[in-house]
Amino acid sequence: MKMNAYFEKWSAVILTASLVLVSVLPAFAFPKVVNAAANYVISGALTVNGLQVDAGGIASANTYTGQGTAQFISISWNFVGNGSTYETLADHNTLIFLNGDKGPNKTILDTPWDASHTYSVPGTYTIRALIHHSQPSGNESGDQIFTQTVEIETQCDDDADNDDDGLTDYPADPGCEGEDDDDEFNAPPPVLGCTDPDATNFNPNATQDDGSCTYPVPGCTNPVATNYNPLATVDDGSCVFPPDPVPGCTDPDAINYNPNATTDDGSCTYPVLGCTNPNATNYNPLATPGNADAQNCTFPVLGCTDPEANNYNPTATEDDDSCTYNPAPTDTTPPASQFDNNRSHEIIETELLTLSLTGSSTDDFLGIKSGVDSAELKIFKIADDTVVQSSNFNEQFEQMSCSSSEGQIPIEIVALSLVSIDPLPLNTTWSHNWTPSRGVYCFEVNAKDKAGNEEHTAIAGPFAYTFTPPPPPPPPLPPPPSDSGPSSRSGDFRGSSGQVLGASTVLGASCGLYMDKFVRSGRTNDVEQVKKLQTFLNKWMNSDLPVTGFYGPLTLKVLNAFQEKYASEILTPWGLSGPTGIAYLTTLRWINMLECPDLALQIPALIEWSRNPNAPR
Repeated sequence: MKMNAYFEKWSAVILTASLVLVSVLPAFAFPKVVNAAANYVISGALTVNGLQVDAGGIASANTYTGQGTAQFISISWNFVGNGSTYETLADHNTLIFLNGDKGPNKTILDTPWDASHTYSVPGTYTIRALIHHSQPSGNESGDQIFTQTVEIETQCDDDADNDDDGLTDYPADPGCEGEDDDDEFNAPPPVLGCTDPDATNFNPNATQDDGSCTYPVPGCTNPVATNYNPLATVDDGSCVFPPDPVPGCTDPDAINYNPNATTDDGSCTYPVLGCTNPNATNYNPLATPGNADAQNCTFPVLGCTDPEANNYNPTATEDDDSCTYNPAPTDTTPPASQFDNNRSHEIIETELLTLSLTGSSTDDFLGIKSGVDSAELKIFKIADDTVVQSSNFNEQFEQMSCSSSEGQIPIEIVALSLVSIDPLPLNTTWSHNWTPSRGVYCFEVNAKDKAGNEEHTAIAGPFAYTFTPPPPPPPPLPPPPSDSGPSSRSGDFRGSSGQVLGASTVLGASCGLYMDKFVRSGRTNDVEQVKKLQTFLNKWMNSDLPVTGFYGPLTLKVLNAFQEKYASEILTPWGLSGPTGIAYLTTLRWINMLECPDLALQIPALIEWSRNPNAPR
């Protein structure tokens, strides 16, 4: 409460002074104490905030005398003599005595008081507070008086920047309309709009009319009415409507003509000419019964209507599925194939990396031709290395025939890629590169046409591959001892023992050789080395080879792809343009380099397979 606040602030102040009038600025003033009677004291202070004045202080008496019911405190906010109006602040029921109750024992009065007043206009006002001890109220002899004069100034005449805009008072601050203006804050910008509540676009938030008001236009707003007003905004109930129309067909030629209809509703229907007999060939399901053409019907003539049939009836109008035909001719002649070189009793004694098998297949014969669809090469091994090495091999070879391969299981079956010479295709060519091992072979091509006819006539051979590698040269003498320490053997990928040089021959290597023996299809290979090769190809070529240790067609195919992928490292040093399928010098070097880059192996001396004593036979 304000009263308690003033009491706490001024209860320790006991001053006596003569009555004075002072001008109070808008701040707390020093308390003024009036002591007209020695035992009565009233003190107070004022705070001015614009047009509002807050007053308060302490009223005390020691020793108190007087009637308890007549004791009270009052204040006049504009004292102009005995005719001033007083406001009671505290009466005998709220006064505070420090001893005793209200009665003969109460002798020490100590009561805080406070009051607040807001003036309607600025000016100079005299504020008087009284403490009474007798009746009636007023400025009675012996009553204590607190009087102070205050000048109330507006915000626009108080020498202060009340709105913190850097401008002070009228006329410098645009928020002031005059010195009597108690609001220095800048007025908000006007809100433009229509301020007339009767207008259709009335804006209740507008503070300044901008002349945009629009007003309703009464009239008929129904477009169907004869007096429709498109400019009307408010229907005034004046609409006039024509008589209700009678919808219907208004065309006298229609079969549903309505003479009473006043408005055509699009429902007119007209007779449809045509045959109404469902069994007639010219039956019109939309024809109107009883129309002029209702009996003008034609009826079907059943029979075969296909001119290509044996029993074609040119007078038939409706096919009765009775047509008969001669059997259609078909392709019954199988295709024929031939090798460009039948290699009959051919013997090759020199080293052969690949054997090119080429030929053609045709279905270009008299009669129906369906075209070559596929061709398959089968390779048979009819004698192995033991026969080739026998003393009477030549005599045996002269007696051999590829007809003896019938019933044998081919060692390899290849689906040939056909190159078409004509669009059907009637004539095709094919080729296949194959790497032989020592033995005697027969070749057979089976072609099939698109009609399913298959031939078994293309045979080549017998063909003998008898290449025998020369005996290995004697091992080189070991080099003399040297203090220069170990070093790598650049160019020579294999040692005299037939093993690939190990990681110990390469300085600084953190891993060893992955493979150290050569591998070739059709040779007696080291099973563990083949398994390593298959594991390596699965890893580096993303293949799915079974790791069996057998070097078959699947492993050969993936190794060929590996050699083509790294041709610059494997094939180019030999001057080759295609893969060999042999895990030999440059192939093993690159396998070991991929598995252990620290080896930094040099390209070895390129020794032909037939001249390398360490190559498997």
